[in-house]
Amino acid sequence: MTQGPPVPVNEPQRLIRINELSLLECSSDPVFERIVELAAASFQVPIALISAVEEKRQFFCASVGVDTREMPRMDSFCAYTILADEPFQVPDALSDPRFASNPLVTHEPNVRFYAGVPLTTPDGLGLGSVCIIDSQPRPALDARELTLLQNLAGLVMQRILSLRDAAVVDQQTGLFNRVMLEQKVRSTAGTGKGCTVAAVDVIPPLFLNDIVKALGYKFSDDLILTIKKRLQALLPHGCTLYKISPTRFGFLLDEVQAEVGPSLFQSILDDLAMPVNSNGIPIQLQVGIGVVPIQPDQAKDQDWLRLVISSSDDARVRQIGWQWYDKSLDDAQQRAFMLLSAMTGALQSDDQLYLVYQPRIDLASGQCESV
Repeated sequence: MTQGPPVPVNEPQRLIRINELSLLECSSDPVFERIVELAAASFQVPIALISAVEEKRQFFCASVGVDTREMPRMDSFCAYTILADEPFQVPDALSDPRFASNPLVTHEPNVRFYAGVPLTTPDGLGLGSVCIIDSQPRPALDARELTLLQNLAGLVMQRILSLRDAAVVDQQTGLFNRVMLEQKVRSTAGTGKGCTVAAVDVIPPLFLNDIVKALGYKFSDDLILTIKKRLQALLPHGCTLYKISPTRFGFLLDEVQAEVGPSLFQSILDDLAMPVNSNGIPIQLQVGIGVVPIQPDQAKDQDWLRLVISSSDDARVRQIGWQWYDKSLDDAQQRAFMLLSAMTGALQSDDQLYLVYQPRIDLASGQCESV
């Protein structure tokens, strides 16, 4: 009876990172496919895999020699590979008590030889592996062969990180974007902790459009970069700044940092009340900060990003600096938007709008003079 692989000590953080990197959602990647083909050909094995080890399953990001995309984690050889930052080898699975009764050994694909290199993040989290498998026992890989397999794993890890950067990094500023902020909120909630999200609305979109028309895109890019530096200098140590829209930045405060939130918001307003000098031209900003506290059970279902953006825009328009999310203001804004959106359909309809005449009567004569 297979006992199943041990669980890494950093399992919660590891699972969060797999989710952040979207390893289990990736469609077929041509680079991954070429790497497993190269591995199978170089080692002359029937099976080569790039895998991610989830909580209860092992998912194949790319494979040669297998028809399925996943298998139970309990039967996974790769679940042993992620336990350490070094290659894991099984020269003959039938002779290894950990695997002798494993269904992958006793049935198709009849695994006898396994060698895998962990896919490890820069902060030491094992995500999965690059592995090769044979249905015949083989000697352990020599130093040259291990180096080759490790180099292939290194290429896979570089590819994973580059795909992540393309999806979650704002190209203009180099900051993480809205997608990454949403992932951070979910991962924080996954640890059972609450947090506070703030959005800093720095420029009205129409004003930014005027800047682009008058001074060009390069000036507007330089202006946003200057604002980014000023905001980063004001945030607490360890607090990450995100770019969540062309005119908005965001950041996340943990439960301890949230205690100094009001003073932090005011310090941002005081700093950005001074004109931002970009390429010798001072620009007076119109700043609004919206703030939304999020409990762990709200992170998944609450539309907190809309709420914080709505609050920041409202704070800027009303010129009140910063404000907590106010449900009554949000409800009024939604109702106004829905009424305006429905007006087009009403005007085009034959039965939604109609004229009502109010007569004006001369009380002395009783005659209708006008309507």
